[in-house]
Amino acid sequence: MTSTITDTINFPRQRPPLIFFDEIFLDELTESGDRGIRALLPISSGISVPPRHKSRISVSHPAAAFCPERLALGGDAQNWIINDILIGERSQISVLSAIAGDAGIPGEVFASRASDCMIKFETAQTSMLITLIVTYVGDDPLGAPFTCVLLGIAAT
Repeated sequence: MTSTITDTINFPRQRPPLIFFDEIFLDELTESGDRGIRALLPISSGISVPPRHKSRISVSHPAAAFCPERLALGGDAQNWIINDILIGERSQISVLSAIAGDAGIPGEVFASRASDCMIKFETAQTSMLITLIVTYVGDDPLGAPFTCVLLGIAAT
């Protein structure tokens, strides 16, 4: 028997705090020469994501601009499929999605200890949503909460 992914579940939009590392300053946020600092944007579903359902988790960020550089999954990354990452309405992994198809990208690619898993993300401007579409594929019949962090550069 094969399991299929059914309807997309939308979780309420969140506004988590950016976590800044004051001691790390970067010369450029974009090619225009804007300054920024390294920041973490935590993302969580807050509740268990049911198995085999595409779930949409959206957050907004408090910075004027935030340019993600890396996605790091919390917990057991092998239990997750990343179906898409959107900044605004634009897919950030469209090339990888085209390769992976409907199967999505295995969470191990974005495990917190994984190396060489940088993606070129667009900059999220003020009030733009950052949305992750994920699927829980682990063994727990009740599902599991999804947690991750986006590491990037925030405008100062």
